[in-house]
Amino acid sequence: MSTLITGTPGSGKTTLVNYAKSQGDRRFCDADDMPGLCEWREFASGKTIGLVDEVTMISDDNWYKKHGWYWRTGRLQQWIKDNPEGIICGSSENIADCYRLFDRVILLRKTQAELLRNLQSPDRQNPFGKSTKQRAGFMEWQDYLIREAKVYPHSFIDSNDVSKTYQLVLQQLMP
Repeated sequence: MSTLITGTPGSGKTTLVNYAKSQGDRRFCDADDMPGLCEWREFASGKTIGLVDEVTMISDDNWYKKHGWYWRTGRLQQWIKDNPEGIICGSSENIADCYRLFDRVILLRKTQAELLRNLQSPDRQNPFGKSTKQRAGFMEWQDYLIREAKVYPHSFIDSNDVSKTYQLVLQQLMP
């Protein structure tokens, strides 16, 4: 049963993948690290600029106003076919369009205080969400993710403790 774990930047998706792997659970995959999945597109034209690993991203607000991070659905469908019990953790501009590809959708939901704390953590490697302008819309993004998930089999996990989140995910995966 294919599973998507999504949430806003800073919700703990990458931390969850790293924790699962430290527990020997190889079903978890970070979408950001999946070759050929993520690409940058211009918002205005929809034109693909290139795969994420081919484009040097400029980590400033102007870049994010003009460009979006999208999943290539053909690549995603192939990954799901090759990994039927796989758990992909990530998000993208077209994430709601991808919900339908999965048997189960789990959203990591955060309070604004938790989200801000996570985004400002010195341990955070991802540059997205570092500026005040970038963080401003994340709670609205979370509301969007939740609203769009309502028509698919979904659940929510409210936890800022990675070991607890991992246990809650495992409970969701049980038949």
